[in-house]
Amino acid sequence: MIKILYVDDERILLDLAKIFIEKKGDFTVDTAESAADALEMMKTETYDAIISDYQMPGMDGIEFLKVIRGSGDLTPFMIFTGRGREEIVIQAFENGADFYIQKGGDPNSQFVELLHKVKQAINLRQTGIALRESEEKYRLLVEKANEAILISQDKLVRFSNPRFSSILGIPMEQLIGTPISEIVHPDDHELVLGRYDQRLSGEDVTENYEFRILDSSGNTHWVKIHTTRILWEDKPALLILLDEITARKAAEEELHASNKKLVELNEELKGHLKTIADRNDELQGAYKQLKAAEEELRSNYEELEKKETILRETGEKFRRIVETAEEGIWEMDEETKTTFVNRKMADMLGYPVEEMLGKEISSFISKDEYPDHESLIKRRKKGQNDNYLRHFIRKDGEVRLMKVKATSLVDETRKFKGSFAMVSDITEQKQAEDALNESTQQLMDIIDFLPDATLVIDTGGKVIAWNRAIEKMTGVKAEDIIGKGNYEYSIPFYRERRPILVDLVLNSDPDNISKYPFVKREGNALLSEITIPHFNGGKGAHLWFISTPLYNIEGQITGAIESIRDITSKKEAEEELRTKNEELNAAYEQLAAVDEEIRQSFDELEKSHRDLENSEEKYRDLVENAPIGIFTSTSEGYYISINETGAKILGYSSPGEVIRSIRNLKNDLYFDPKRRDFFIDILDKKGSVEDFIIEIILPGREERRHLSINARVSERFSAGSFIIQGFFNDTTDLKNAHKALENANHQLKLLTGITRHDILNSVMAAYCYIDLLKSPEDPDREQYLKTLHEILQKIQRQIEFTREFENLGSHAPVWQNLSCILHDLEGQSPLPFHISDCDIEVFADPVLKKVFDTLLDNTIRHGGPGASRIDIKCGNSGGSDYSVVWQDDGSGIPYVDKDRIFERGYGRNTGLGLFLVREILGISGIKIRETGNPGEGARFEILIPPERYRMNSA
Repeated sequence: MIKILYVDDERILLDLAKIFIEKKGDFTVDTAESAADALEMMKTETYDAIISDYQMPGMDGIEFLKVIRGSGDLTPFMIFTGRGREEIVIQAFENGADFYIQKGGDPNSQFVELLHKVKQAINLRQTGIALRESEEKYRLLVEKANEAILISQDKLVRFSNPRFSSILGIPMEQLIGTPISEIVHPDDHELVLGRYDQRLSGEDVTENYEFRILDSSGNTHWVKIHTTRILWEDKPALLILLDEITARKAAEEELHASNKKLVELNEELKGHLKTIADRNDELQGAYKQLKAAEEELRSNYEELEKKETILRETGEKFRRIVETAEEGIWEMDEETKTTFVNRKMADMLGYPVEEMLGKEISSFISKDEYPDHESLIKRRKKGQNDNYLRHFIRKDGEVRLMKVKATSLVDETRKFKGSFAMVSDITEQKQAEDALNESTQQLMDIIDFLPDATLVIDTGGKVIAWNRAIEKMTGVKAEDIIGKGNYEYSIPFYRERRPILVDLVLNSDPDNISKYPFVKREGNALLSEITIPHFNGGKGAHLWFISTPLYNIEGQITGAIESIRDITSKKEAEEELRTKNEELNAAYEQLAAVDEEIRQSFDELEKSHRDLENSEEKYRDLVENAPIGIFTSTSEGYYISINETGAKILGYSSPGEVIRSIRNLKNDLYFDPKRRDFFIDILDKKGSVEDFIIEIILPGREERRHLSINARVSERFSAGSFIIQGFFNDTTDLKNAHKALENANHQLKLLTGITRHDILNSVMAAYCYIDLLKSPEDPDREQYLKTLHEILQKIQRQIEFTREFENLGSHAPVWQNLSCILHDLEGQSPLPFHISDCDIEVFADPVLKKVFDTLLDNTIRHGGPGASRIDIKCGNSGGSDYSVVWQDDGSGIPYVDKDRIFERGYGRNTGLGLFLVREILGISGIKIRETGNPGEGARFEILIPPERYRMNSA
């Protein structure tokens, strides 16, 4: 039995829901009329699922959901409401709602769908628990791993496991946000950060290499890196695995030191053969140490191979899971419209099933793939089937790669009736394949795509490596030469078998060295250059060679490597540079002739200057007659020039009057002087400003206007001041129109919220009771009829309210005599009035009288038997606002309710009057608050801003 908690401020809907749901047999329902009541019930009861309305007094459905999820409670939660605005749906899912269902339609179908969602949410929650357990296992694997694991994004550490923290001696929480450059040894910055950028940009670069890092104490650690490009929070990042190899490096260094020491001893032994016997024991000990170090290194390599095997096996398990995942099913009709999708298909695209039905298949794919889609549809109409890949766009905008197996559907006459497809989401599989291909390609690049032609021979002179660059240079394929000796590798270069530079590294024969123009030795390496006449189709090629011996771990020579670079272009460029220098000397001699031509051009420049003066005169005429204000001013705050239009916008008769009258723009023109400082600061920093809005005061009228200014700095001076050029427009009318539009939108939004939520709730309840009345034998039939009549009366009251509310803000505000309004109301009141100092006019919506009608009604209805009079007093509030105080001597309003009385729905959907009062006043920027003391009467204070009132001129 599934136990449900249903929360709604409509008692009728709660009773109906309990009747309909419990009729299904598998459910029991507890009900609560508010979120606060529900939270109390949850302290002593456990529920399998929660169904809640959205719009409720006190705490709405979203706030209720936040409290539950904030406590860690993951009980499945459904929002069941008549409100369908997109932002409400988004808030619901962002705060952890499992489903969002709109009320309305056939009651049976509505509740069947609701209970289906309840069961689905419960199943999903159980699946989520299993998923979290699985994630916990992977978390433990990462935390207990011997390798350091981190994720880097923007060259900062975004994630670290404990092993990495342990190596560096830095707590994990302090590591997050640490730049990679602070961790890597300074000598390795260029290597590591260079490959970091290459990896992120998609270039081919080795995944594994060694470098040094520094711990918090400045100690050096050697690490071996394995890195892969991933997406982290939808942005490119690197997943990095580090093995600490400090001990291995120390052993290698010790080994190299030992080798060096052996070489030194060997040189010394040449002159001291007599001491060999005495040092034999010492050498034997050193040899044992070397063998032990070699065994330790071999053990480390075997351990690395085991870890790589585990990593490959883990990736294979993930691939099998993806390949055997449940498939989506999608069916369309002959017009390519969706007739059926299963739940898996809808979930893959993030849609409800019903939202996909009837839609064209093309509405779920990118426009770039339309041509291919249309081509495949034509094939399907011919009865042909296809397997293909397609990028689908989820409802949230994410693009997913799917594998589609499509089958044509035809009737017995072979007429096309539609198509049936099995769809698998292979986005992650494709990403894994791309990562594997990238890794393989990088390895191949290292082995086979070195930029220089390269060959390697062993000590016997046999070729053991022949890369693609040397294949291209010589025309000899690797498979034709690998394993061959007897100087086979010299034939492509010299057309004969002879020792080349790589042989000279192994055997420094003076006769062979003499065959090269020069041979240079740098350490163990030999360098040379030579021209090969038959290369490049007989044009010849100038080649640069470098060769060095190869050593094994014992320091013995095992072969030699030679790299060859074609530097023909470089040589030709050097020759061309010498030629260009000669041409430059010749060009210098021509400069003298050009100088004479410049003198002749000077006369033409003077003529152009005269033409420019004529153009400036035309420009002045354009400025003077422009329909906008055009000005020049100083940063200190006075006008240098202004055109006629600008002077009129500022309220002056001429430009001269503006310049004489305004001696300081900041204080003489700006309503808010700080805006002038802000304006100058932007110009000083950026050099220009666009659409800067200011409020000015017209001279002698106390009238405010709004201007939009565009300006730039035209000249700066060493003292820090500058000249400003610009233009401005009067945008006052545009601002007022925009404000009127905002008010209208606000009213429309409120009206939509009122009608949509309250009326739809009532209509749904009416449909439910009509459905219950279909059973004539039901003993509660009479009660159902009575309740249905009450619901219809409530709908009527709600519609009458919206008729009154929809007129708010639809007419321009007017000046209204407050004293006349109050004295008219006094003649209609059963309670005596006392009016003091209210002889003012208020600039407000024409329905202002409704405010005081409602306040009187509130006193009569809720003031209690003690309400005997009403006092209305007007005057300054102590600030710039004007205060109108309405006070009765009734029972007053409790402190806890003072803010809630202005909410729509206060008192179980009966508090529309004071809500309407606040909206009427709010349209005109007027505020209202309740400031009375409970037991001493209600006291409403209305605050009118300065621009909205004036003393009565009569």
